[in-house]
Amino acid sequence: MSSEKKTVTIGITAYNESKNIRALLKALTSQIHSVCVLEKIIVISDGSKDSIFSEINAVNDKRIELIQYMQRRGKPYRLNELASRNNSDVLLLVDADVIPKDSYFVEKMVVGFLSEPNIGIVSPTVTPVEAATLFEKVINSSVVFKKRIFESFNNQKNIYLCHGRARAFSKEFLNEFRWENVVCEDAYSYLHCLKNGYEFNYVKDAEIQYRSPQNLGDHLKQSLRFNSGRQHLENTFGKNFVSNQFKIPTFIVLRNWIEYVIRNPLYSIAFFSVFLLTRVMMMWENRTSVVWEVSMSSKYVMSNTPTIPKRGLNV
Repeated sequence: MSSEKKTVTIGITAYNESKNIRALLKALTSQIHSVCVLEKIIVISDGSKDSIFSEINAVNDKRIELIQYMQRRGKPYRLNELASRNNSDVLLLVDADVIPKDSYFVEKMVVGFLSEPNIGIVSPTVTPVEAATLFEKVINSSVVFKKRIFESFNNQKNIYLCHGRARAFSKEFLNEFRWENVVCEDAYSYLHCLKNGYEFNYVKDAEIQYRSPQNLGDHLKQSLRFNSGRQHLENTFGKNFVSNQFKIPTFIVLRNWIEYVIRNPLYSIAFFSVFLLTRVMMMWENRTSVVWEVSMSSKYVMSNTPTIPKRGLNV
């Protein structure tokens, strides 16, 4: 590995994220680095109307740069601005309602680019925090079930592990990539990465935490948004290519589903019911707007004291 340290810019797009933004910024500014240098943290407020500005200003760190806009334009538009403003080797994009699991998160993401040449995107594992409601427990149990599936095929290099909540992009890839006005911007970035000859890397040891929706209404908002835009992807990248990237081996799904039902019979029934309801709603609702209604129950003040592993990072 080269002795020259990688430079990093962290980009955050935020819309009414006052509940968690201070904790997130404190966690990011206190990260431990040995193979990289954090140059700046750019926060773009996309038409926020809450107290997010005072929360950001309360974190006294000269690396934080706040950009405020009165008009809301949507996440892809602001991501393009972050990409244009980046001059670092790595641009780490992080949602405003998450928190790093430990103090080596940024470092682990950067190391993810060193495993093989020509990596365009690095994605961490995303884990829900402990549930506060029964509905949230059902959703969290389904997250564990789906995570087992996604980590079980194609050597953990698949579209399902490219998470919109946090991703890192190489400067080389960003030099030729920008987002279109798409709802599923994470899938779009993954497909563009592969189509243009770059590699994707999933770093399981780099972990970001988030809160799942605590009620059915907020879950449906998120699910309809996450599952929208498939037609746009097929028009852009080709139907066969997109279908192959979303395809999961049937035997892996069945094996994990049987195990899930045996271990969590009640949760599995509840989750399957929610899944069917979401599918039915998707039949007549096609979300194309990149400006979506916020899921308020997933906004939560996370811990601002990420753990420090007993051993340092091995690189």
